[in-house]
Amino acid sequence: MTVEESLKILYIEDDPDAFIFLKTILERKIQKNIEIIWSPTGKEALKILRRQQMDLIFLDFLLPDIDGIKIIEKIREEGIIVPIVMITGRGGEEIAAEAFKKGVIDYMVKNYENINELERCLHS
Repeated sequence: MTVEESLKILYIEDDPDAFIFLKTILERKIQKNIEIIWSPTGKEALKILRRQQMDLIFLDFLLPDIDGIKIIEKIREEGIIVPIVMITGRGGEEIAAEAFKKGVIDYMVKNYENINELERCLHS
């Protein structure tokens, strides 16, 4: 990535406050150009992914139209290859295991303790 290029991240999350929080944290922590695009639904996320290439996806598990596991499947079915990190307030070991089987590179629970983990994901 050159200095002029930005890191493009898609955050698929139905809670606008969670998006604003993550966007603010990442913009403060990352010392390079970063573009964070928000999609509140899986359907909208697929439209975005068909139009433009992303460098990383942050994905919530519970969305209003589809769950995170199914959106991962749809992304892969369309041949879209991009690293995915699942960030969820709900879930557990079973969901995490299924997400890893579907190809996520990381799985995090939404909480303040995991904020520093986000930067690690950007360098994976």
